[in-house]
Amino acid sequence: VDIPPDEVLVSVEREFLLPQHMLWDVLTQPKYRSILMGAISQTINNKQEGRIAPGTEIHCDHGKSSTLQRIRTWRPFEMMVSEDNVPFPRASCLSRFRLTPTTSGTCLQLSVGSSRGSFVNRTMLTVMIRRTLPKSFESSLDQLNQQLIADGLIPNPVV
Repeated sequence: VDIPPDEVLVSVEREFLLPQHMLWDVLTQPKYRSILMGAISQTINNKQEGRIAPGTEIHCDHGKSSTLQRIRTWRPFEMMVSEDNVPFPRASCLSRFRLTPTTSGTCLQLSVGSSRGSFVNRTMLTVMIRRTLPKSFESSLDQLNQQLIADGLIPNPVV
């Protein structure tokens, strides 16, 4: 399962000074996934033999609401795709993390695809995605980078 190019609603990229396998490890940890998804916390359920795999569910607590992300595609070190069920407006969409090696680290691409659900709910979610996620993702990527610096996983840039 992937998001067809013509169905991508939002896509942002950021390079991290981490090798691909280390950035992948970061993205599997609730502490860091929560930052990217703008959540207070995340809980991972339905692991397969103790590991995240297709069918694993990630519950994202956003305070006043929560979302359920069900892993649909799991290609370690390359890509994960989840189907995200949004309580309001009771619709869903696909989200993708794609990692690509660069000369100095790894490029993380966050993408969200077309909404699914009734026409009205799908339309409402699509408008919400287009209006809020580009800026939200950019901010989340900045916050993740700062947290990785604070945790000593990447060097603090020399100014």
